[in-house]
Order: sequence, then structure tokens, then C-alpha cells
Amino acid sequence: MPAVTYLILAIPMFILFAWVARRLLGVTKLSMTKTVVAAFGGLLVGDVLARILLSRDMSQDQAILIGMVIGLIATMVIIITFEAFANPARSPVRSEVSNPVVFIQQKVSGVRRSTEIARIANRHGLASGFGLAMGQEISPEDATEYGIRLREALQDAGGIFVKLGQLLATRPDVIPPQTADELGLLNQDVEPAPRSEVEPELSAAFGETVDQVFAEFDWSPIGAGSLGQVYKATLASGEKVVVKVRRPNIEDAVNRDLRIAVDLASFAEQQSSEAAQLGVMGLAEQFSRQLREEMDYRIEARNTIECGVSLARQGHIATPTVFEDLSGETVLVISLLPGETLGRNGIVGGEHGRELADTLFRAEVNAMLAGERFHADPHPGNVMVMPDGNLGLIDFGSADRLDAFERAAVTEILTGLALNDPTMLRSAALSMGMGDGDVDPGHER
Repeated sequence: MPAVTYLILAIPMFILFAWVARRLLGVTKLSMTKTVVAAFGGLLVGDVLARILLSRDMSQDQAILIGMVIGLIATMVIIITFEAFANPARSPVRSEVSNPVVFIQQKVSGVRRSTEIARIANRHGLASGFGLAMGQEISPEDATEYGIRLREALQDAGGIFVKLGQLLATRPDVIPPQTADELGLLNQDVEPAPRSEVEPELSAAFGETVDQVFAEFDWSPIGAGSLGQVYKATLASGEKVVVKVRRPNIEDAVNRDLRIAVDLASFAEQQSSEAAQLGVMGLAEQFSRQLREEMDYRIEARNTIECGVSLARQGHIATPTVFEDLSGETVLVISLLPGETLGRNGIVGGEHGRELADTLFRAEVNAMLAGERFHADPHPGNVMVMPDGNLGLIDFGSADRLDAFERAAVTEILTGLALNDPTMLRSAALSMGMGDGDVDPGHER
């Protein structure tokens, strides 16, 4: 193939690839001029390599093909280099990554992961499933079928996508109830990291070996999730404790997957007016903030202590004691509560079950109305039935407190429920910002 013909055919393809690569790499602020420069730079590298290969008696077709592949890779490298060095002040990654090699590795890893997620979605038939997910009127059967496919895809994707599915399971206002029910079946248990990886993390956090800190340590985890895993241990004092440790080297993977999740939400809002109306992007950003907080066990330690103080005043609900001297950003050590979670124990029925439900409800509402910190995720896996028949609460990674405005709105909601007054309920919901700009407060059905 003559060089001129090669250039004529290759230039449009390289420019198109440079534009696609820019989007895949998340380098959205790079100008089109620099994108074209990156394309010509990659084309030049490919052309030089093709000529070298031709001079070594390789067939023309093979030389051109290899040259184009290497040229496309060179185009991506040039785009990343522009982003890393040309505009350091405005680069969204520059503040997080000062090493260009690490920056490139993270970008390449992100592209691979995005490709993997796209393949998983396509394999489960989700490539065109935004309409089902975003609240269009569909039959319960279709919503269930979509939920099954979505659950299986999220399970295959693993990592934070399982937790995202669990969050969506609590939002039947965003997805059909039947889809939410299927997502509620997601199992977050994953293969635990081996002792050889976890033990150095614990020793680094404690400043001592595990044997020096604990009289006994059971290396068989009692739980393993996408972010951390949990062990039973005994202190030198003889007290039984639970040790929660963050999975080794999890931060980069979480940050990568969170960027992908936010990009998917942004794409969904661009493609679907229903997604924009439901605030899918805001939900993804909220999920991202919440997950980053859950990775810092100092926040969970604070939440456990503050919620424990609030619940102690109300009685009948036990919470773990935090061993602050042994806890930090990557490790949390708390006392072992001698009970079984509702997830393992099953539903507590009858009059006693109703009493426990009322106790938990009153405790949560009283903490909200008093402006105290409350447990924001009391699902069956976090609620325990103690040997004395009372309740216990664990896992305070997700907790919050209401400001004065929010407390007033909750009071109005509860009053509206007690009076069976839908107008008051509607007013309280709107005052809390549960409607968007399309809601007409004066409209009556």
C-alpha cells in the first residue's frame, strides 16, 4: 500500500479513535486540537514502526496492521500525557495522583474495567435496559425478569457494584418494586483475603504483631465483604472482641469502580429523561460519598460511640464498645455482642416481635427528633436478638443526624400519619425536597 494511501485511510480512523479514547479514559476536558495532535502523534509512531518492520522483510499487511495497533496505543499514551502535564491546575486527577506512571496505570485499569462491565451488561441483556430501570410503566413480570438479570450482572461485576445493587434495593421510588425485591437477594459475601495479606495490615495498624495485641485470634473470618472482613479475637484481658479490617489494596479498585458508576449514571441521565427526573446522578454521587466514608473506620468508630450514648439513654438496645486505642482508619476493634442477627435468627414473630419492632422504631425516631446520631441502615443483618430477648445494633458505618429543619419536617410527617392527613404529608415531603422542579405545589388531583 503506498504511503499516501496509507495516510489517507489512517488519518480519519486515528482521529476517531483519539476521540473515543478520550471519552473512555475520562479525559473530557482535553481540547479537540490536542486530541487531533494526539491522533497524528500516534499515526507517526505507527508509520515509523510499519516502515521498520517492512525493512525487515515482514509482509506489508502484517507490518501495517502491527503499526496501526502500536499507533493506537501511542495515541492513548499521548492523550494521558497531555492530561497529566499540560493542564495540571484543572486536571481532576492531578490532585490525587502525582506520579504520571501511576496515573497511566490507573487510566488503563479504568478502561479495562469499563470494558469488563460493558461485556457483563451485554451478556446479561442489559445493554438497552435503562428504560426498565428508570421507572417506565412495565408489567410486574418484566420488572422481575429485569431484576434477575440486573442482580446476576451486579453479582458478576462484584466489588462496589454489589453494594450499589443493595442500595438500589432500598429505593423502590427509583426502580420498580419487583426489581428492588430481586436486588434485595444480592449476597455481598466474597472470597476473603488470605491471612498472608491481612496480617501485615493489622500489624502496621497496631504497631505490634497480632500475637502481641491479642491472646487469641481466629483467622477464619466470620464475614467478608467487598470492602472489609471481620474476625473474632480475645484480648489479653480475656474480653471477646470483633476485629474489622479493610481489605488490603482496596482503595484504587474502589475509586476506579466509583468513577465508572458515576459515568454510567451520567450517561443514563443523558439518555433518559426519567433518569434525570429521578436524580440518578445525585444518587450515584451520594453512594460514592457514602462508600468513601465507610472505608474510613474512624468514622464508624465515632458513629458507634455516639449512637451508643443515644441508645443507652433509651434502654433495651445494646451496642458494641469501641476500643479506641486499637482502632483507626483501616481497623476497628469492638466488643463482641452475644446475640444472633435477624438475618441468621430469622423473623421474630408474635407479640415479642412486635415489641422489638416498636422498640427499634421508637429509638430511631427519638434519636432523629433529638438531633442525635441514629443508625441509618438497620437491616436484618445489623439488628441482633440478645440472649435476654432485647435488641442489639451493629455496623454503624452508615449513620446520620438531622438538622433543625429536617427534624421539623419529620415531626410534620409523623403528625400527618397520626392524623391521617395526606395534605400535611404532602407538604412535609415537599418541604424536605422530595419533589423536583416539575412538581406543582398548588396542583390538586
